[in-house]
Amino acid sequence: MKVGDKYNIHCYKHNGEAYQASDDTIILDIQDDFIVCGNYMVDVTEPEGHSYKTKELAIIFFYKHNWFNCIAQLKSHGLFYYCNIASPYLVDENVIKYIDYDLVVKTYQDLQNIKLVAKQLHHDESTISKILKEKNIDIKSSIELMRENRGKKVGQYDLNDNFIQSFDSRGLASKYLIDNHYTTSVAIDAVAGRIGQVCNGKRKTAYGFKWKSL
Repeated sequence: MKVGDKYNIHCYKHNGEAYQASDDTIILDIQDDFIVCGNYMVDVTEPEGHSYKTKELAIIFFYKHNWFNCIAQLKSHGLFYYCNIASPYLVDENVIKYIDYDLVVKTYQDLQNIKLVAKQLHHDESTISKILKEKNIDIKSSIELMRENRGKKVGQYDLNDNFIQSFDSRGLASKYLIDNHYTTSVAIDAVAGRIGQVCNGKRKTAYGFKWKSL
């Protein structure tokens, strides 16, 4: 590999399934711990056959040891930065390969609110929505979140499964945690989203407790 060479980029899911492939990326810089690539209007192909051409100039930083990569895109409204959770890259012939653990998706799964995700990651809401749709993530409306957080009774348990108390909704449980400083977050929807993940079996605990739907 040397500056000026062209490489393809292949992105994979954690299970090894191919997720995305793009071509004609030029090597701009090579350092001991990272490489810098650039591309413009390249073809991107996804496994189901869908393909599209990128519209902006993109500069990509791939790291040998860090579990993320960074992309800078020159958009009409200015320079846009995106940090993505990803495995360290490896090179296989003329292909740069990595596993994608998307930061937007993981943050949305935690917060369950596009506005909160946009604020935390310093993105605009439309960009967050676009990324989630591209990843086939179901986006919940504010009304759906309100119904979930206000309409489901939950029980609070310690880590040994001893019952502590119940709340008439996830929202009320969230308010209790916020008011009593179990979390530094002040966003009820975000806290309620984590409680809901415990109730749905997606995580084991939230804020030092177990939670169950009643």
